[in-house]
Amino acid sequence: MFRLGNLLSRFWNIFRKQRLEQDLNSELQAHLDLLAEENIRRGMDPKEAAHAARREFGGLEQTKEQYRERRSLPFLETLLQDVRYGLRMLAQPLSTKRRRIRIGLREMRLAGAFGSARNTEGARPSLASRPTMLR
Repeated sequence: MFRLGNLLSRFWNIFRKQRLEQDLNSELQAHLDLLAEENIRRGMDPKEAAHAARREFGGLEQTKEQYRERRSLPFLETLLQDVRYGLRMLAQPLSTKRRRIRIGLREMRLAGAFGSARNTEGARPSLASRPTMLR
C-alpha cells in the first residue's frame, strides 16, 4: 500500500518526466564513468575500460525501465496516453462513412475483448473449485 506522500510524489513525477529522465541519464553516466575510472586504475586502456564498465554495470535500458516504474504510476500514465490518443482521434475529421464504420468496429472489438477478459476473471475461481468426475 502506498503512503500518501509516496503516492503524491509519484503523481507529481508524471508531470516532471523530462527533468527526471535527464537526472537519470546523468546519474547512470556518472556510475559508468566511476566504473571506467576504476578499470583504468587497474591498468586497462580507456576504451577497453569504458566497455568493461558497461558490461559490468549491466543493461542500461533495463535499469532505466525499472527506475521509471518505481518513480511513477504506470497505470495512470497509460490512462493519460489513452485519453490523449482518443482526443486526437476525435479531433480528426470523419469525412467518410467507411472510416466511421472501421472506428466503430474497432471500438466493438475492444469492448468485446475487455468484456471477455472480465468475464474470464469471474469464471476462473468457479472452474477451479469444481471437482472433476472420472469414469
